[in-house]
Amino acid sequence: MLKASQATTYTKTEVDNSLLLKADQSTTYTKTEVDNGLALKANQATTYTKTEVDSSLALKANQLTTYTKTEVNDRFIIES
Repeated sequence: MLKASQATTYTKTEVDNSLLLKADQSTTYTKTEVDNGLALKANQATTYTKTEVDSSLALKANQLTTYTKTEVNDRFIIES
């Protein structure tokens, strides 16, 4: 019977210890699941960052201190 050289093989304990370090398949995604999820993400070239949106919104007037278009139009009708 031929045996493998101990210098090029792992012991059962070494294999068991290495397997303990692997993630549990029931709590991980497959490569296909990850790829499919990433395919649904928006293209960064066509979206704004959170910082860009926050900066743009900071430039808008506060609704509490402005009139709506209807309110402005109604004022012009009354004053006409």
